[in-house]
Amino acid sequence: MRTVLNRGDEGRTTNDEPRMTSKVGWPSLVVRRWSFISLTTVLGLISLGLIIWTGVVAWQRPCRTTAGSGLVGTPECPSLIFDLGPLLIALGFWAVALLVVWLTDRPDLPDVFFLLFAGALAAGKLSAMGSYPAGRLFYLLLAWLGPLTFHFHYSLLARPAGRLGQIVFGGLYSLAVVFSLPFLLWSIPALQQRG
Repeated sequence: MRTVLNRGDEGRTTNDEPRMTSKVGWPSLVVRRWSFISLTTVLGLISLGLIIWTGVVAWQRPCRTTAGSGLVGTPECPSLIFDLGPLLIALGFWAVALLVVWLTDRPDLPDVFFLLFAGALAAGKLSAMGSYPAGRLFYLLLAWLGPLTFHFHYSLLARPAGRLGQIVFGGLYSLAVVFSLPFLLWSIPALQQRG
């Protein structure tokens, strides 16, 4: 009987019995893996829902549903292709995140990055169509995309985050929290009035 060990099976014997290879232990690694998958699942469902919701709103714009409306194709009411362009790109980012989760043996930072990017594209399009709640969500996601983009690209270099890296990540995520607070506490018109 031939046994094939896949990538990530370093901690297993050939008869599928878990072998303790670290101080953390195999069961705690499984719990951490499933908790991150549930976060990825929630983010995936939220971003897909946001993409679908934006598509429905774009499809049902009042200027597009009015019979004989001469506004279609003008800046006030762009064509459906123009409205759906960012959503198709967001769907592509969402599919890449799904592919990353499916192909890797453990979910990691890339899927969260791609899911938040997809959500930001959909929220931005919905915000451009005049939705204030989507505008708040868009600015919140933009605040978090900066540190996540840096963290994602840093992890692509396969460098372990040393003391300096952890300080930089902590600083960037702290800035994201600070930049998120105004959009959580006040509406966009209130923030525009304050300057």
